[in-house]
Parts: sequence; C-alpha cells; structure tokens
Amino acid sequence: GSIASSAKAEGIVDTPEARLGYFMSRVQKNLRVVLAFSPVGDAFRIRARRFPGLINCTVIDQFHPWPRDALISVAERFLEDVELNITAEEYSGTTDEGGGPATHGVDTTTMRRSLAIHMAQQHLSVAKMSEHYLKTQQRHNYVTPKSYLELISLFKYLLGIKRSGLQRQTDRLDVGLSTLRKTSQDVTELRKD
Repeated sequence: GSIASSAKAEGIVDTPEARLGYFMSRVQKNLRVVLAFSPVGDAFRIRARRFPGLINCTVIDQFHPWPRDALISVAERFLEDVELNITAEEYSGTTDEGGGPATHGVDTTTMRRSLAIHMAQQHLSVAKMSEHYLKTQQRHNYVTPKSYLELISLFKYLLGIKRSGLQRQTDRLDVGLSTLRKTSQDVTELRKD
C-alpha cells in the first residue's frame, strides 16, 4: 500500500519529513535502472569515456549468444511477412516428366524454414570465425543479436530491391517483344503491298 502505512508498520514517526526520508531510503534500496548498449562501433566507447560512471558504478551483464533454435525461431518470425511465391523450378531447377518446367509451387513454410536455418547457420559461423579472429589477430569482432536482426533486415531489403529490378527488366522485355511483334506484322503487311 501506501508509504504512510508501511512507515507506521516499521515504527517511523508520522511526520512529513520522516515519511519523505523513509520513502527516499526505499527508493534507494529498490530502484534499478537498466541501460542497454551495443558494444559494436565507437558509440559505446565514447559514452564510456564521457561518462565514466557507466563503467565504475554499474554492473555489466554479458549476454550469452543465442542458441541455434532461438535464432531459427526469430528468423522465421521476421520472415513471416515476406512473400515467397516460388515455383518448384525456381527453387530447385526441377522439371516435370515431359521435360518441361514443373508448375507446382513450393511450400512457403518449408522455404521460410530453410531460409531461417541458413541465416542462423551464417550467424553462428560468423561468431565462430570471430573467435578465431580474436585468437589470431587479437581484435574483436562483435556478433550480437542486433547484428542478426540486421542480417534479416538486409535480406528483406535486398530481396525487395532484386524483385523490383527483375520486374523492371521483365517489363522492358515485354515492351521490346511487343515492339518486335508489331514491327514483324508491319513488315509482313508491307511485303504484301
């Protein structure tokens, strides 16, 4: 409940000054402030130099790397909104029995799962190579959960750019082919004349 009832229960005199003192002691005893900084880049080093209390008067918790299953789960979650309309031919280069392209679509859930596993594996391999880099070169390369999320965002961004570029090229090809057809028809008509 209230400060007055807690103070009275602990035998504090019922005056405004005593209650304020009791309140301040409770705040000092129970207040926790969480600051989260990424060790990547110069920003953390500069802040630590400007505000030495960040290092001297705090406890620094090192977060352990995410397990592979967590990485896969996060990637699957972030890839849910990515449109994956892919034919089996695009996915694996398969053809049907007649030698033509297979027309059945690929299960997008399977595709998302494969992408998520690949992204997790890449993140883990970079973390492993960063440890090797530290041992051989005595230099840090931080591999953080934020860098994993940036990997996923970069994939989505590049996928969008590639799709729009391919759509532009397809539109150009369609215009070119229709122009060639029209020109071919015009040439045929001129030959008749």
